[in-house]
Amino acid sequence: MIHYSEYTLRNGLRVVANRDRLSALAAVNMLYGVGARNEAPERTGFAHLFEHLMFRGTKLVPDFDMPVQVACGENNAFTNNDYTDYYMTLPKDNIETALWLESDRMTGLDITPEKLAAEKSVVVEEYKQRYLNQPYGEQWLLLRALAYKVHPYRWPTIGLTPDHIREATLADVTAFYRRYYVPSNAILAVSGDIEPERVFELADKWFGHLESVPAPADAFPQEPVQREARREEACRDVPATQVTVALHMGGRRSPEYYCCDVMTDLLAGGTSARLYNELVKRRRLFSAVNSYITGDIDPGLFILTGQLMPGVELREGEEALWNQLEEEKTQLQVDKDQLEADKADLENQKSELDVMLAKKKQESANYDAEIKKAKQEASVAKALLQQEQKQLKQLQTQARQGNTAAATGTYATTNYTSVIENASGSDMGKRLAKYACQYIGNPYVAGGTSLTNGADCSGFTFRIYSDFGYSIPRTSYEQRSCGTGVDYSNAQPGDLICYDGHVAMYIGGGLIVHASTQRTGIKISNANYRPILAVRRVV
Repeated sequence: MIHYSEYTLRNGLRVVANRDRLSALAAVNMLYGVGARNEAPERTGFAHLFEHLMFRGTKLVPDFDMPVQVACGENNAFTNNDYTDYYMTLPKDNIETALWLESDRMTGLDITPEKLAAEKSVVVEEYKQRYLNQPYGEQWLLLRALAYKVHPYRWPTIGLTPDHIREATLADVTAFYRRYYVPSNAILAVSGDIEPERVFELADKWFGHLESVPAPADAFPQEPVQREARREEACRDVPATQVTVALHMGGRRSPEYYCCDVMTDLLAGGTSARLYNELVKRRRLFSAVNSYITGDIDPGLFILTGQLMPGVELREGEEALWNQLEEEKTQLQVDKDQLEADKADLENQKSELDVMLAKKKQESANYDAEIKKAKQEASVAKALLQQEQKQLKQLQTQARQGNTAAATGTYATTNYTSVIENASGSDMGKRLAKYACQYIGNPYVAGGTSLTNGADCSGFTFRIYSDFGYSIPRTSYEQRSCGTGVDYSNAQPGDLICYDGHVAMYIGGGLIVHASTQRTGIKISNANYRPILAVRRVV
């Protein structure tokens, strides 16, 4: 679900903000509550015409697209029966460019006779291309006229006839602009990685000064209930005969709208849909079928359409389409009955599960004593763990004191005997650790392997193991792969602790002995003083 915040300016502009933290772009939509249904029957196509005019610039910004492109954005718009939407996407940091442009053209559109004439010509040509100069284009006009007799949905968005656009005057379009393009008839929606409060602040900045004008209250005639089927056959020069059936359905605010939307996918949503399987694949009556809804706010249309195969008569195809719909209705009833039966089975299973659950609850009650005992044992274990942690802290304190002594040349190796002896591990590993601690305080020498005169980190461990008859590689990188790998939590005295470009010997108690640096020489450190890459056990 998309979460959003909403705010209304004093002039009536609704602002909707959605914080999308994953997007570096911002989407800005300016939606006006005006579409084809707001037009008078003798003046249709104005909403769509105005969509074109809104990109013709204002007195302040003659070329609307130029600042959008400079801001690395893109923009477009669309008109339908119910509203007109202008949208823009651009980097979120440039969002004020979009708000500035939309604010400017909401009230400052520069409508001239020349601009109006140019866009009228464009829209008339669009009308011809969409409806008059392509196969099946006129069918949509005929279908709307059959479905609606009084409601404004009876004409398409582009208008009832091109003549209405040709006859539009500058006064007509100016009046249309002043009536519908006002803050109280608009919704500003912003989505992007911007705090809603910041969106509301910018909306106040760019739109708050605009005059408050009451939103238009248009009354739309309601379409009477259709009592009988309406039919029209049109003969046109088209590649194949097309059958289209339209059924009245609820508007976008009604519950049935979403049921119808799902039904279109079940019937014709792809090559596995029911109508396609039956009428195209199996019976080969149609070459293609489709189903969709108009998506209108007021009651709209559920539409089925298909193109007949060569040789198939119109009546045959139409009858097959209706028969298939009746079969689907029957099948849906069967599916509903099966669903009710499945529901009853699930209720029975639920009852059985309730009985089993009650039995399990009774059984679990018998475990209370065991659980209580387990808690007591856990409490004892916790106390023991705390004691061990305290002892470990004491040992680590001793270790740090030992490091200080080594740095001053007064360190005594016997300080770590108890650490090594108290750690779990093999006798040989402990012998190696004790032997290594004898050389604490001796110098670090790069490339050296002498325990007295100086060694580097891998030379130190190499020499310790060699003195006990064990052969390991010379370099720290190679030593990272010798022996057997173990988890640090299971480290024992004598194990190799491997780091990035360094190696040490574990002595127990979370401590290591190693040839550290030229400044500190051979010393004791905490094993986790840097990230551990591996723990290798040689003995």
